[in-house]
Amino acid sequence: MNGNAAYPAKSRAVKAPASAAQDDILTELRLKPELCTKWKYGRRSNVLANEAVTLGGHPPALNGGLKVQRYGGLEFINNFDSANGEIFPHGPDAERFHILLRPDPSDGAESTGRRRWFHFGVRLGEGQVAPVKARFVVNNLSNMLDLYNLDGHRPFCYQMPGAGTWRRLAEDCSFACHEEQVDEKGVEDSKKSPCRLKDECLLPRVRQLVEGEKKRKSFYIAWDFQVEHGITTYFAFSPPYNYASMQEYLNQLERFFESKHEGEIIPSYMPRIERNGGGSGTLSQRSAATKPPKVKVTVEHAACDPVKKMYIWVRKDASMLQVRQAIMEALGLKKLSLVRLVKRMGSDKRLMTSMGDSERLSQKSHVLMMGYDFPDGFSGPEPQAEEPRKEEALPLAQGGESHQWEPCCGENVYFHRQRLCLSKEGRRIDLLTLSEDLRDPTAKQVVEAPPEGFRTCSVSVDGDTPARHFARPIIFVSARVHPGETPGQFAFLGFLRFLISDDPRAALLRQQFVFKMVPMLNPDGVARGHTRANIGGLDLNRCYGDANPGEHEGVFWVLEWLKHWTQQGELLFYLDMHAHAHTRGCVLYGNRLPSTLSQVWNVAFAKFCELNGPHFDFQGCEFPPNAEKETESCGRACVAALCRLSHAYTLECHYSIGRQAHPLEDPVGLDERCVHPGMNVPMLCQVPYGIYEWESMGEALAVSILDLHGINSFSRPSAKMILHQVSESLSPGKSPEELEKADPKQALKRPDEDSGNFHDFQLWRVMHTMVVARENPNLEAQVLEVFGKGQLLAVAEEMGNWVRLHAPSGCLGGKLNTDLDQVRRPCAYMLIDGSAKGLGQLLQKTDFVMRLPDTENGEK
Repeated sequence: MNGNAAYPAKSRAVKAPASAAQDDILTELRLKPELCTKWKYGRRSNVLANEAVTLGGHPPALNGGLKVQRYGGLEFINNFDSANGEIFPHGPDAERFHILLRPDPSDGAESTGRRRWFHFGVRLGEGQVAPVKARFVVNNLSNMLDLYNLDGHRPFCYQMPGAGTWRRLAEDCSFACHEEQVDEKGVEDSKKSPCRLKDECLLPRVRQLVEGEKKRKSFYIAWDFQVEHGITTYFAFSPPYNYASMQEYLNQLERFFESKHEGEIIPSYMPRIERNGGGSGTLSQRSAATKPPKVKVTVEHAACDPVKKMYIWVRKDASMLQVRQAIMEALGLKKLSLVRLVKRMGSDKRLMTSMGDSERLSQKSHVLMMGYDFPDGFSGPEPQAEEPRKEEALPLAQGGESHQWEPCCGENVYFHRQRLCLSKEGRRIDLLTLSEDLRDPTAKQVVEAPPEGFRTCSVSVDGDTPARHFARPIIFVSARVHPGETPGQFAFLGFLRFLISDDPRAALLRQQFVFKMVPMLNPDGVARGHTRANIGGLDLNRCYGDANPGEHEGVFWVLEWLKHWTQQGELLFYLDMHAHAHTRGCVLYGNRLPSTLSQVWNVAFAKFCELNGPHFDFQGCEFPPNAEKETESCGRACVAALCRLSHAYTLECHYSIGRQAHPLEDPVGLDERCVHPGMNVPMLCQVPYGIYEWESMGEALAVSILDLHGINSFSRPSAKMILHQVSESLSPGKSPEELEKADPKQALKRPDEDSGNFHDFQLWRVMHTMVVARENPNLEAQVLEVFGKGQLLAVAEEMGNWVRLHAPSGCLGGKLNTDLDQVRRPCAYMLIDGSAKGLGQLLQKTDFVMRLPDTENGEK
């Protein structure tokens, strides 16, 4: 059976970019050979042409076709968009099927060595009618014992035909998660559980296949499932959202906004969604709120003899930064720098090194401290015992019950999609622009000028129009730099759908800000089923410090735009959306800023998120210094440093559950509006996370931006006190005037565009297949640059049947990518009408203008 037989015939193919053969038309122009010998970053032609796009059905096959492995009466499906996991042939056991997880390609860094994501399909083999009760064992996983065994996470499944929604595995699946036992004692312990012993019997062979002679810890998960006739079942670590689905959804939104759309239901990115992921094993049966208990930690002064000790109580999953903060609060200190945690190196007690703030307390109950000389035997306040709650459990979606959220589109929504760049395998990375469009139809349409790098790189698409330019602060949001972290993707989609909805708060956001959004930064990693790495084995969230367009294409061009917006005095906010497995709940990681007042605004945003999001946990947020080696090259830290931002964050959404969800205050004036299903938490309780819960975080983040930096007449009652409360906590005694002066929004300074240095340049569009720019307005003059059909050019002057360009690159990049403006060739001329040569109309004037500094033309 081939791959095409498994998919619906009506699947649409992704439109591939132009091939290299189309670019060969350059030779027909009889250019000088030296002009065409080297292309810097031209089009890539190796896009996977047969990647079909489906939304809500079977996932599309990757290049090379679907891979179907027959084994033990079942067929295992692989090599589709976001797939990872192949059947491992193993002897006569017809009940157990071992799935081998493929690790990411890795550059050797610890962050790319994590093995978490899996996604595979299974169905009955040809001729098989009777259902098969099977046990699936996924091998070669990283350590996630806490996630599965303590937090109750379970894989998700999707059946076609069937419920048409991603749901967690049922409680009766006999789920298990264990570390492979390689020593004799471990084997003896396994014998106490015959099921576990059978699950593990093949793991040594699997480890040898994957790692050769290397010996390292390997973990596995296993579950039972009955495969029915005529049904294909897909399993995944968390609900997947692949590259093809994202492209199809963006295509839907483009078509939606091309027609009359106000008041209509916004297209859905997934056919059906269930609250709480359809339940989460035993979590759906709990009748009382629980949270990780606080543990007693002994703090020993490492420089005192005799030894001094003190005792504090902190959360079991606390980071060292939170431990330091707890010590500071217990001792009544004002500066966190007085508390320094260290660890000994080797057997010599005199050798010590600092502990990183991001390290976890884990199972430790003893830490070493340097700095402040505390009194021996000091004890921090003990946690108060909580009385058991008598409330009933939160009602969860069970069976086939579905709660579909269908918001309607707002008025005057400006939605624009453009290509940021192509990935190494030729997949499109998009940049979206959202704001309010109240343009006068008779006024000029001023479009956004690109970053400097666009003038020598062919990253724009022929026919694309730049986004409209709005004189408003810019909020930048991105997701999926780590392919396996799909909860961050759903938070992004929740953010996007809220912004274009008819919610009055969304209208206020569009009026006051411009939103620049990159939905999927690492499409190659998503399509290939990676956990964290791109196709080159790099963790792109550790490459912001030295990004280049050859290896880190999405990250590089994001940074170029961010720096460009900073130079324009427009960038206010940066947010990158992720998922994590170690801290329950949804939290923000920010930066520790040198200015105390700036830090007040920084921390206040996280406090607003807790006010507006029932699943947000302010206590789990961290604001470490930028100098931490582990994260100094991540987007949050690098963008804050390069762009001098107070607001630069990483959102982390837990895969399974929060510590404790909390009910929200009702926003003022919105009593008649329906509440998002993920926001509907009637009491303090633990809520299993699903797509709606992650999606609701997007709404909470958007409303928090409005509360902090906008004018929100629909704020929740407590919003007015948050900034003052954070100020009193971090910087007591500061006046409201001092706090207002530190507002990052007030610090934005745009260049003086009213001065004589800026002018509006008319944009012209290329109408012929290829048109050349020459050194002089003469058909015999030297060719400087070449432009393709649909490209836009900034024109400085119209001269009869010729135009003079603002720059040889046309301001959006030509085909040859030459740097002629840097070698004293700043002028370029193009013919408007080539009818005399049988070429027809070459250029056509558009209604767009681009505001640019008039410093590049030099002498005519």
